Amino acid sequence: MSESTGQLRWAVKESFIDYIRGLSDGGIEAFDGCEVVDGAFIFPGESAGDGGLLFTGGVRFTGFSGMLDVRLVDPMIEGEGPDKTLSALVGVPSIAARATIATIENSAPRTAGERWTVTPRLTFEGVRIFGDVYQVGAELAPLVVDRDL
Repeated sequence: MSESTGQLRWAVKESFIDYIRGLSDGGIEAFDGCEVVDGAFIFPGESAGDGGLLFTGGVRFTGFSGMLDVRLVDPMIEGEGPDKTLSALVGVPSIAARATIATIENSAPRTAGERWTVTPRLTFEGVRIFGDVYQVGAELAPLVVDRDL
């Protein structure tokens, strides 16, 4: 049984969401426990067992008759000290692999019962996942973590 650690609220990247919504066949789907609330995706949390924060559920962005298909599943924040990473399972379910999407620099320490807001910046892997449209270091939407434990 997993241990609850709150939730992650993340709107991914406003320009990417706007782009998907502007496509004639663009789609955004939250699944496996992830919900959409006021334009942000809410991922429930679980303990990662090693000090990391694992969130469950996923979001899928589609368009161009299936040529665009970006899935971000089970995001995880890892790292000791002020510098951390944001990763997620990416790809189709049968061949999904965990990729480091973004770095989180100079973040304040996380403590139980606190809301923690940080701004992730794209890594090279993250740039590739989003179709090479953004540059390494580009800001994503802020991550808002509510911790129960």
